[in-house]
Amino acid sequence: MYALVDCNNFYVSCERRFNPKLKHVPVVVLSNNDGCAVSRSQEAKDLGIPMAAPIFKFRDIVKKHGIVCLSSNYALYGDISRRVMSIFDKWSPEVEVYSIDEAFLRFSDMEKVSKLEQYAREIRATVLQWTGIPVSVGMGATKTLAKAGSKLAKRTEGGFMILDPAKNNDEHLAAVKVGDVWGVGRQYERWLVANGIHTASDLRDADEKWIRQKMTVVGHRTVLELRGTECIAMEMNPPDKKTLAHARSFGRLLEEKDEIRESVALYAESAAAKLRGEGLAAQGITVFLETNPFRFQDPQYRASKSIEFSVPTNFTPEVVDLAVTAFEKIFRPGYKYKKAGVLLLELVPESETQGELFDTVNRDRAHRLMKALDKVNASHGRATLGFAAGRMRDGWKPKYEKKTSSFTTQWDGLPVVLA
Repeated sequence: MYALVDCNNFYVSCERRFNPKLKHVPVVVLSNNDGCAVSRSQEAKDLGIPMAAPIFKFRDIVKKHGIVCLSSNYALYGDISRRVMSIFDKWSPEVEVYSIDEAFLRFSDMEKVSKLEQYAREIRATVLQWTGIPVSVGMGATKTLAKAGSKLAKRTEGGFMILDPAKNNDEHLAAVKVGDVWGVGRQYERWLVANGIHTASDLRDADEKWIRQKMTVVGHRTVLELRGTECIAMEMNPPDKKTLAHARSFGRLLEEKDEIRESVALYAESAAAKLRGEGLAAQGITVFLETNPFRFQDPQYRASKSIEFSVPTNFTPEVVDLAVTAFEKIFRPGYKYKKAGVLLLELVPESETQGELFDTVNRDRAHRLMKALDKVNASHGRATLGFAAGRMRDGWKPKYEKKTSSFTTQWDGLPVVLA
């Protein structure tokens, strides 16, 4: 049996954890530049705020109902996520972190399988007590059934749902829309509904050969999983990354070359630091620029440039230098730029990189320098030490006008208790 533990309205729950006044209040957490809704409390959902909705389109509803809108605080959410995920090995050694707010657990011991309801209750109570985050638990004989169970669990008073193929699940699966079935995308959802398949139970009972013909082996696998046949295994060790991206929309449209170059340099610096944190090195880099495609009155431009490193690297000066070189080749004046990004390519383990006879960089010295820099930033804050190329001004940076404190990741953000 599998369990899917899903944090309820995760970003909102993290904010409520440190501000109890937000409980029972409609809350929306916004994306970069405070643009779209990326997390909504149930109260906000009930008021009709859709997921990914541009918040300016709902300003009247926000004002009328006093909806609290907050900027994303990803450092806080990432730290709380790590705390939640670290708890699950208490019930199972097989844990797959599926996303920042979801994890699969596998129960292969028959004694544990007989105690699923007990474990579901324990998981919810323990995570809430230890982290303050409410979770829903869906259980089933396959990962797809566990996913479906987690959808239903959010609607139940107990906060959990067990879908056992040995029992009649028709009523439960009939309550899951086919578009909410794991692995069914929007295009397939429209096609399935047009062919009379509206729910998970309809899909489960569909003809296998017809589904395989129309939805390939992926759709066939979904049908089998809904019937209780395990087809999707646990991924205990995620596959190695092949790319690493760092891209952001600007806080305002930019035309000045120096400002945009600065953003590219800072993105390259951040990407190189992420590489080192994961023990990886990149063999190439791509830089891209783009205007705002929704501003039809403005001329549009989008371009990218890729360059290979002579030696796989995560050395920040080297990464920044090549990023700026690529930027110079694609920048065109006369446009209002909305976004820039850096993509590091063909990642390999740092320990497996090979040098070059005519390498101009002292790799040993570069490694020691970056190790010292990362250690300082880990101890005193991510931006304590950096490179001037990306820190001359900050008017281009994304807007986070309603961001809360970094309660768990910075000393000056720690909650203060007054006696």
